[in-house]
Amino acid sequence: MKNDIIIDMINNTINDLRISIISEDIMVALSGTTVKNDFKNICDRVYKGEVIIISRPKDENVVLVSEREYAELEKCRRNAEYLAKLDRAFAQEKEGTMKVHELIEV
Repeated sequence: MKNDIIIDMINNTINDLRISIISEDIMVALSGTTVKNDFKNICDRVYKGEVIIISRPKDENVVLVSEREYAELEKCRRNAEYLAKLDRAFAQEKEGTMKVHELIEV
């Protein structure tokens, strides 16, 4: 599939396209105008797993990912936050600064 992506990209102009290879993944950078003019095709490619970077002036770039990919990223973020809370709790327990509360029947 990666070769198909590269071949498909050759049809775009050099000014509208930069390909970055990051740990075997191909990320395609397109101008906002290119994305606007070919939005359906871009969305189809994103849905199939491609990550599109939309380049904007002043390095205010954005990334277009599928809903599935976004859900995975959010899951990873929430897991990292939860693990950080556990780390803080373990550190407080180790330092002896943890507050212990008793359960009260309601």
